[in-house]
Amino acid sequence: IGVGAAVFAVGGGYYWYQSNQHTTLEETYLVAPNFTLPDRDGAPVVLSEVSGDVRIINFWASWSPYSKDELPALVRLKQAYDDNLTVIALNRDTNPHEGYAFLQSLGLSHELTFVFDQQDAYFDQVRGFAVPETLFLDKEGNIRAHIHGPMTYEEMDAQVKQMIE
Repeated sequence: IGVGAAVFAVGGGYYWYQSNQHTTLEETYLVAPNFTLPDRDGAPVVLSEVSGDVRIINFWASWSPYSKDELPALVRLKQAYDDNLTVIALNRDTNPHEGYAFLQSLGLSHELTFVFDQQDAYFDQVRGFAVPETLFLDKEGNIRAHIHGPMTYEEMDAQVKQMIE
């Protein structure tokens, strides 16, 4: 009984300590690391120079079946929010030509800001886990949401609305 009581006391004390930490959500935001990556024409895109009240970075690949649905939803979202929203579609294909051909097959080759990261360095830097994966950044560059896995248009729209309000 003595060991059990000690474990309970330590565990209960830790739970109380964790539950009484009064950290506001704003204090927990991380600033997105900057990047300079080439677009489809080889021109550099610098994250810190991209404007918009909300910036979305979507990690996608031509081999991901979810990207086929998510990329058109991002185009629709961009059209709905116009200048208040910038969408960066960051391709994870090892061959950028495969990614670009995939975009052309979907009719999306000029709809969003596409960048290619052949070394997958930025995905590793933000501790990416799956494809697709999406970062929502506020205008200061803070990561307000990091979503692992596919999202519907409605989920993306709800996230953007929450950030704009």
